[in-house]
Amino acid sequence: MKIVFVLAVIICKMAEETVTGDLAIQPGYNPFWVLEGTQFSATCVKEAPTRVALMWNVNGMDPQTMKGRGYRIRGTTVRVDSGHVRTSSRLTKELAVSDAVDFGPAIVVCETVAESEELKEQIFVSVHLFSVFTEHPNISEGEDVSLKCAPDYEDAKVIWSRDGHVIDNSSRRLVLEDRNRTLIIQKSRSQDAGMYQCSVRIPAGVKDGEHLEQTFNRNIHVSGKPYLQKETPVQVGSVINGTLTLTCPVAAFPLPEVYWLRGDDSPVLPSSRLAYAAYEGVADAKLTIANLTKQDFGVYNCVAQNSVGRLVKEFKVTVAGARSSFDFARSAVLVVSCACLVVLLGGGI
Repeated sequence: MKIVFVLAVIICKMAEETVTGDLAIQPGYNPFWVLEGTQFSATCVKEAPTRVALMWNVNGMDPQTMKGRGYRIRGTTVRVDSGHVRTSSRLTKELAVSDAVDFGPAIVVCETVAESEELKEQIFVSVHLFSVFTEHPNISEGEDVSLKCAPDYEDAKVIWSRDGHVIDNSSRRLVLEDRNRTLIIQKSRSQDAGMYQCSVRIPAGVKDGEHLEQTFNRNIHVSGKPYLQKETPVQVGSVINGTLTLTCPVAAFPLPEVYWLRGDDSPVLPSSRLAYAAYEGVADAKLTIANLTKQDFGVYNCVAQNSVGRLVKEFKVTVAGARSSFDFARSAVLVVSCACLVVLLGGGI
């Protein structure tokens, strides 16, 4: 996937003597970067004693005449406390890779149109496009997984984070390489799946003595198969006419779909006695059965699956305090064995 940015170099040409507010483009970055797939937006603002007209052109052409190119212009005029009139004009354009033909490089100009020479000003904007390469891998248990976020611009800084925590080389299993363009998850686990954030930070000039920087965040999806967040017992006891809740503590990215089966693989359908609920954001991960009957006892399977894999968690529902058929069989064998031993010992005395 590509990310395209726009570099805008802003050069101002002002009248030497003026009592009005300078013509300005907002925001005041220089250079000015914009992310592909979002909207290029520049607002030209002028404050003067009277209303002035603001005009745009792109590579010497009026964008309003460039049909099919996606340009839009919206102007507003308001009177401010000083009694002056503030005029603004906003130029927008949806950016795509194809815009490299007519919008990068490009010269975008905003200028005032007024009778007074004192009010005539211009701002020039130079636009350039470039890209960033990203990868969205899947977790493969036990193997190293690489995430990519590689801007073409050499001076761009890349910072990784997850859940708001910055990732650096202090982690034992997370390794940054190639000037942070590559993040390696060593011996990856299903729990490593999730949303990682790649922040691209680019110098954006100096304004009022302050060095400016723009930050663009991209989400990198790392997918993994479902897993159990915690261990749960296989055997669950309950009583006739009681209420039973089975919780399947599964997690995954992307979120898994959960459904339930009886031991014979027949689906467990909602009814007046049976209901599903979400657990930790996973829909249908809790199964509740009210007014238990003998037919409700047996084996239940919680099945969780997503695009990466599938997990099955088994529950054996038994009558509380009762032993399984295996336990009874084992006890019977023990009793018989003990009886035989007594007979043998008695016969030998």
